[in-house]
Amino acid sequence: MSKSDGTSVGTTNTQQASFVKYASLNEKGFFAALQDAGFPDMSRNPLAGFVFQGLVTSTSNNNNNNGGVGVMLDTFEQAIDTAAKTRKLFLCHAITINSTDGDEEEEDATVGLSLKGFQQMGVHFLGMSDDDHNGEAMFPMVRAAIKTVPMANSSSMRSLLVRSMLDAEAFARYNKNKTGFMDESELLAFSFALVILCQVFNDVIAEDNLNEEGLTRKTFSSALKRIGVACLERTLQGQFMDSVYNRTDRDDSGSISFPEFVKAGMSLIYPVTHHSYICTITGYPGWSELAAAPATCETTAQLVQRLSSLNTGDIVLMQDDKGAMGQFINFSLNTPWSHASVVVRRSPLCGQSPHQKTEELLRAYPFRRTAHQFCSPGYCRCFDDTTGDFAPSKLTGLGHVGLLESTGEGIHLYDLAHRLFESGAKPWTSIAIARLHNAPGRDDTERINSFIQSVRGGIYTVAKDEIKAAISYHKRDNSYSNSNDKLQDNDNSQDFPQGARGSDDFCASIVQRFYHHMGWVDQSRPFNSVMPSDFDVFAEAQTARTGLGISIRTCPIELLEEKGWLGTLELVTCPDLNAQLPLKLPKKKK
Repeated sequence: MSKSDGTSVGTTNTQQASFVKYASLNEKGFFAALQDAGFPDMSRNPLAGFVFQGLVTSTSNNNNNNGGVGVMLDTFEQAIDTAAKTRKLFLCHAITINSTDGDEEEEDATVGLSLKGFQQMGVHFLGMSDDDHNGEAMFPMVRAAIKTVPMANSSSMRSLLVRSMLDAEAFARYNKNKTGFMDESELLAFSFALVILCQVFNDVIAEDNLNEEGLTRKTFSSALKRIGVACLERTLQGQFMDSVYNRTDRDDSGSISFPEFVKAGMSLIYPVTHHSYICTITGYPGWSELAAAPATCETTAQLVQRLSSLNTGDIVLMQDDKGAMGQFINFSLNTPWSHASVVVRRSPLCGQSPHQKTEELLRAYPFRRTAHQFCSPGYCRCFDDTTGDFAPSKLTGLGHVGLLESTGEGIHLYDLAHRLFESGAKPWTSIAIARLHNAPGRDDTERINSFIQSVRGGIYTVAKDEIKAAISYHKRDNSYSNSNDKLQDNDNSQDFPQGARGSDDFCASIVQRFYHHMGWVDQSRPFNSVMPSDFDVFAEAQTARTGLGISIRTCPIELLEEKGWLGTLELVTCPDLNAQLPLKLPKKKK
């Protein structure tokens, strides 16, 4: 810096201190600074974003002037302290391979933490054993949160509680390399996550002043929001509150303890069991053509060939592990699939004014207007009377492959290729296909079109608590379940909510209605009891075969005898494919 007369001006100690006081690190800078301090690179860990945002929130709470934009000095110093303690624990419990050549100068190789070592480390981490350093905890704040659990009244019970919290699912969540041994950077992600969750849990409990033993329904929602999960009370009018809260309350105590909050919170943030299941699906990690960058004539032709093989009745399942509805459906039903749509071989459609029906519905249900999309030639093919390719699509020869789908944007018939791979509409985490085999009448154009004409331009479900009722239908035992979460004999006498039927529906329900219209299923099961996971009819058998300890439960749909059958899933894309979506394709030749 220089004055106007050219003389140099240096910063004073006070000015430097002021800068340090108010400066903050962005995500890239934080992990770089942590690495410069001698700790492993965490920037590519799947939980890196969660860790950074958690530390930013901590900074914001401690520094009202920060505005939540980065990690400030005091929080960074705390992070260094956490990293140093984590290193000590890692070196104490990691498996090492001794030098075999007798060379005293050659150091032993550190392999990492096994599951058993991870659990032993957890007991040490929290000082839960009275023999560990005279009961001194590396992280006393976390230990104090554990000790609030009523059953944690002895060191042996506390150790048991910690081991149950640090189970195989938790180990897999942090062992991103899937080697069976957790390295130091992965253990560091665990340490940061646990400290962040503990800080949130303690803060919410302290603000409540009514329940010192756990989170209530109201404070549970608040705690989830603070770790980056959407608002339970507001998402779809609170329809997921009961299912998420009941599944989290594993001991039926009526409140959420710290270990329960940790398991549920991290399952919502990073559902590792669902990602593990995705890896078992045929074709993993997906269609290689989608990962080609840039797309070539050869890869484009291969993609067109795959899509051309789809037929009416094939099911397209989607995973969304970032959006609010996706997270809550995935957690409530312990399934990766939160959305379903159905392939239809389309033919020209015409008749009826495209907007008259929709406008009447939106006037009756104005809360749907914000997200709804009106039918238009560049958006959907609901009223498209042409036979050729979809004009906005750069792929050719796929004009006959449509996708019938219900979302917040409404009920529409889309061009499948453009909707999933070119439009950039919604970045699904994973996509899979369940092909329908030997279904009669799937080429009956008149029957197909009559259904599309009856639902096109409709709106997403307006029936009160309809999704809640569908989730309730699926209650059954699983690895998370408790006495609040039992299968109730799939009670078909249950009254399911009805909206403006024929004009509103949610995703899986409209697919089931289409199947009934085509004569493939009967009405023995309420259409709106079906959820996306129910089209993954071999999920339970597949997870049992893997031997990975994964438990995916469904209430599979049942097709009528000699009316076809759904096959095992075929994976289209998942995060491990690194698909380049939306596709960047060359323009069509005129």
